Amino acid sequence: MTLRVSWPQALAWRLHRQLLAPVTRQSVPVVVRRLCDVQAQVPSSADLAVRVRRGSSSPGDVTRVLSDGRLIKTLRRGVARGTWRLNGEARISWFREAGPAPRAALAAEAARLSSILDRPSRPTFNRLDRPTGEVGGLAA
Repeated sequence: MTLRVSWPQALAWRLHRQLLAPVTRQSVPVVVRRLCDVQAQVPSSADLAVRVRRGSSSPGDVTRVLSDGRLIKTLRRGVARGTWRLNGEARISWFREAGPAPRAALAAEAARLSSILDRPSRPTFNRLDRPTGEVGGLAA
């Protein structure tokens, strides 16, 4: 038997799974867990990605939850570069179980990678789309 799904049905299912229609009353950590993680390269974008999925929210909700330890930021390594992601309870428990020595090593590695990611890895461009002569933060 073949299941037939119309485009409107598929789009409605996707909006529901992404907590976009209807929006939820759940907490910030629950929203992040439901999405598996949230890209957090730009903190304000991470905050907005969570806020649009909640019926009641205010700017800085994600920052407050990060500061009280209910979310953590992790670095996901990709082929070209890494991206910062928000993660919830499952990854927090793994991090706590790792113990102090591995946590310190992971924190040091995250700091090292963060400094690398903060530098541009491609030539930067000015408003006229001309290369500025800087590659990776160094003069060419």
